[in-house]
Amino acid sequence: MVFAGAGVSIGEPARLPSFHELAREIAQGRIPWKEAYSDQLDRYLGLAEREGVNVQARARAILRSDRGRNPLHEHLLGIFGEAERVRLITTNFDGHFASALAAVFPGNDVPQYVGPALPPGSDFKGVAQLHGALDWPHDRLVLTDKDFAAAYMAEGWAARFLVRAFSERAVLFVGYSVSDPLIQYLLHALPPSDRWFGLWHESEVDAQDDNPIVPIPFDTSASGDRFGDLNDGMARWHWTVRAPPSDHAQELARLVSGGPPTSPLDSDYVRARLATQVGRELFWAQARDEAWFEWVVEEGLLDPITDPDDRNETTPGWGHWCLAHHCGGPNPRLLRFLRTRALTLQPWFLAGVIRHLCVQDPLPPAAVLRQLVTVIASQPDSQPVTRHDWQWLLERLVKEGAHESALLLLRTATRVRLEPPDPVFLRFDEASESDPEDDLRTLSTRVTTFVPPGELHDFLEKSGAVLASSIPAEMLTLAEQRIAEAYAFLDGAKADGETMDWLSYGRTSIAPSSQDRLARGEDVLVTLTRVVLEHLADTATGELERFIDRYGEHPKVLFRRLAIFACSASEELDPDEAIRRTIASGWFCDTWVRPELYRVLTTHYPKASAQVKSEFIQFLKDDKNWGPDGADEHATRARFSIAQKLSRLAPDDDATQRFAGKQVEANPEFTEGDPEGFLSRMTIGWGRDTQSPITANELTGLSAEEALDRISGERELPRREYEALLGALREAVSSAPTWGIALLSRALEAVDDHVGPLEAIFWGLRDGAASEAIRIQALGLARDSEWPAGIVRAVGRLLGKWSSELGTETDPQLLDALDETADLVYERSNDLRPAVTDLGWTEQAINHPAGEAAQTWWRVADARDWVDGQFVISIDDNEKSRWRRIVDDTEDRARYARPILGMATNRLSGGDYPWAADVIFPGFDTTDNTERAVQMWDGRLSQHRWSWTVVEAIRPYLGDFLTQAEELVPHRSEDLGDWMAFLVANVRSPPSPRRTSGASL
Repeated sequence: MVFAGAGVSIGEPARLPSFHELAREIAQGRIPWKEAYSDQLDRYLGLAEREGVNVQARARAILRSDRGRNPLHEHLLGIFGEAERVRLITTNFDGHFASALAAVFPGNDVPQYVGPALPPGSDFKGVAQLHGALDWPHDRLVLTDKDFAAAYMAEGWAARFLVRAFSERAVLFVGYSVSDPLIQYLLHALPPSDRWFGLWHESEVDAQDDNPIVPIPFDTSASGDRFGDLNDGMARWHWTVRAPPSDHAQELARLVSGGPPTSPLDSDYVRARLATQVGRELFWAQARDEAWFEWVVEEGLLDPITDPDDRNETTPGWGHWCLAHHCGGPNPRLLRFLRTRALTLQPWFLAGVIRHLCVQDPLPPAAVLRQLVTVIASQPDSQPVTRHDWQWLLERLVKEGAHESALLLLRTATRVRLEPPDPVFLRFDEASESDPEDDLRTLSTRVTTFVPPGELHDFLEKSGAVLASSIPAEMLTLAEQRIAEAYAFLDGAKADGETMDWLSYGRTSIAPSSQDRLARGEDVLVTLTRVVLEHLADTATGELERFIDRYGEHPKVLFRRLAIFACSASEELDPDEAIRRTIASGWFCDTWVRPELYRVLTTHYPKASAQVKSEFIQFLKDDKNWGPDGADEHATRARFSIAQKLSRLAPDDDATQRFAGKQVEANPEFTEGDPEGFLSRMTIGWGRDTQSPITANELTGLSAEEALDRISGERELPRREYEALLGALREAVSSAPTWGIALLSRALEAVDDHVGPLEAIFWGLRDGAASEAIRIQALGLARDSEWPAGIVRAVGRLLGKWSSELGTETDPQLLDALDETADLVYERSNDLRPAVTDLGWTEQAINHPAGEAAQTWWRVADARDWVDGQFVISIDDNEKSRWRRIVDDTEDRARYARPILGMATNRLSGGDYPWAADVIFPGFDTTDNTERAVQMWDGRLSQHRWSWTVVEAIRPYLGDFLTQAEELVPHRSEDLGDWMAFLVANVRSPPSPRRTSGASL
């Protein structure tokens, strides 16, 4: 806000007197002048009025003699830029600001006020003549001490207006002298602020020490004009605010081309332009030399790139400028700058450095690259803010042969820490019979890595072998170190008495397996070690043997399994020695190393000598070699399975075949359900070595009624044993689906007694290879029965699995059964929470039964559209009814189905665009139902395939969504960025006219 005084109208052409000159001219000849009146001009005029001088009339007569407004009047208005932003208060009585308004803002109706008829100060916009106006002859001008006392104290209308107008605003005083009575009244009447600024002549600055107005000095110009500097400065300010963008671009380009400015005026102008996005972009494109870099450093503009807590939106741009123009050569200016700072990078800039190295061609010189990678690797231990950038940089470094730098980055990327427990573990732990207030529980059962495990695992699978071939010793040392650290974390997190080896438990086998689908922290550590062991198997058998010696009998299971894998990895190892090592180490009787043992047998048993084969068989046959208590039922079953494996490996060895035959004769009821040694964890309990009291084979040998009776009779078992029993039931159903159907039918007849078994049956059916006929039977039973909420998740998972396996020629009965059962799952899932709650709506939806039901409807609808090998979208009434219900449903379950609806919009818009545009797509309107819209947007953005019909249908709601997307869908930021890039790069049509608010991209 500008507060303008008489000094504004002193210059040419107005040439109005200052308040000091006005007062003396009014009272001339009546009141003798004394120097003391210089600071009491209002009192001087008051004496004159009391002596009979018509102060009001004389003032009006004197002030009407001016010759027009000064340029300063226009400039002070012009600095506001736009008419609606004008906030100017003047104590002048002339009409120059009113006439200047018409020149500066032609055609704009800017509000004008004259005191005491003033608006509420807090809402003030426009121009206010605070002390009256010449054009208002019936109101007194505020001139005398009596006038000032009324305005600021007795009646107080001026003080009230200014208190509110000054509140929360920066105020620029211009055209006043320190001696002006108004300044004195203001300082007494208004609370001081640190946002008051005064344009004072240099000669008056020293007199300002005792008041809160911050002086902004101007000097007499070279021509001798006392206000020339002020006028020039305000003219420049006016131009800066009002000039068109092309003029600013031209001026800034001129200044940039001449190097860093030497005059304060040019320096201020460059700083002002750098406060705008347009100005910064022009500067970044043209200011490339070292002098400008040093100027930017001195201005502190690069300080944010080394502040980890900075979140300024301009920081990425400055970082990109540094990387684009000041990161080249053998001694980059950027590195010289970083050396003077704390070497900690702001997250956005860190991402920029990584991406720069990913795409720069060629890479920087080796020494520069090494330093940049070292800076990246030395950042504080917090989760990276980028997706895949670390993976891409690692792959680039390996591809370019910068293996030492890649290893340094890999050290940082693989740093381990505890991962919060997953919801399944917490639910299991909460179900414990012990009191949580009495028992200290395990903090976590998993570790994760600094860079997301999925990205690291992908890198190691693609490029790990190349890196291992270059620096195998360093890679192996890193792997061993990280595994040891992971064990230290998990051991420290264990509860008293906890013995489970969680790091090994998280991985089914050391070799890649279809049973290990999602990469976790332990998978990264396993793969890191495995790629080195596979390299050593081909090139350095001695090193491989030393690794086996170190860890072959290690107490930590993952180390032991890695050693056994190493033993299986090389054909060059002596087969007799490998099998004898198996005997000596007792690997054959260790449940947890079974997949690796089978690999050792596969690699070495066929080539072992007959003598060693016989030795191995003798050890397997001797019960005392299976543990201190001999061979229990579990060991007997393991021996049976190993015998069948050996029989396949050595079909021509008599001793092996006799051994396998004897095992079949001794155990006719046994079957080999696990030919590759991939142990189902549920077979022996939930993550523990508890043996089920009834084996899966025993269960399948019973009738459905007998099996349920046996299971019911064991419900009083300790919790772990009962869990193991349910695991055995799940395995039994998986291996014998027809028997499982009979069991399901019986269990549903007395559902209240068999909630746990029912859940195990559905999981078993999901695990097994059931025919279409069996699937139709199972779903028919589920569809026609009342089952409890406790098994809704299991039924939902079954639907998800079976619907994902639909082919192009599926029995319509199965499709109907899937749809109808999904209807029930959706109906009965209302009170359930998703398995994950700390991620976006899409992640919650795919982990909730309602989301499973919605995915089933979608997949079934797609399957129905395959006719004679041709896919033709057709949206029938049943499908429309289900999706409409999700849009309209107000129950909680709909929250977890709508993201799936958002995913499916490609299908719906392609199948029936008018219906979808009328019924489905209004759900994307954030101004109607924000939560519903967010859920649908979240699902839509998770899909990387977009049809133009969807883009067109979604366009009316796009603008409103984008204005708040950061808050609405924080977990979809990367997907949203990808989609926006797609739209910008593929402009097809102008915004739809159906809606104007926020519709334009």
